Amino acid sequence: MSGRVIPFPSRVGREPEFAIRGSTLPEFRAAESVTFAVLSIEFRNLGSVQDRLTLDRCVNAALRPPAAAGARVELAGTPGHPVVEARFEGDDAPAKAVRAAMSVVEAVRDVSRRRFAPAGALVQGRVSRSTGLTVIEGYPDRLVTGLRERAAPGQVLLGGPGWSRIRGLKAPPASGIELVPGGATTPAFVLQELA
Repeated sequence: MSGRVIPFPSRVGREPEFAIRGSTLPEFRAAESVTFAVLSIEFRNLGSVQDRLTLDRCVNAALRPPAAAGARVELAGTPGHPVVEARFEGDDAPAKAVRAAMSVVEAVRDVSRRRFAPAGALVQGRVSRSTGLTVIEGYPDRLVTGLRERAAPGQVLLGGPGWSRIRGLKAPPASGIELVPGGATTPAFVLQELA
């Protein structure tokens, strides 16, 4: 059973993708519970010309703010369609991720020559660990990808509840984002400012 991950929905009324029945698993008691936030940024081409050098500058500019904020940063995607992903952990992870997202948008704007714009998403949740079992609240991977794909150029969408706890955050609601075809929607907000 070691290393088994069970996606656990944080939204009431949402059924998990699979259920555990019987007494095959010991009663879960979290030994450790950690708040996390995931930032995912891609780069939208605003012109008709593919400018690889400018795209590389945008990627480099986007890698710096999350790394400086202490996030674990990865470069994913393809050379023509790179995606920067950063994972923040700790009680202040959502606030750090919001600040980093705003810094990324500004940094990319400074180097993009109006040829590329960042489009991204931020989600947050909790990970609880116990001996041999990890429980993740929500569907962070699926949600962050869906939000990032729906973000307009220059926009970062915040997914899920809990963002109102960040003081000074200005993020008006966006339309609901469908997690899976025919599935439940989750609240989404447009990141505008953090005072």
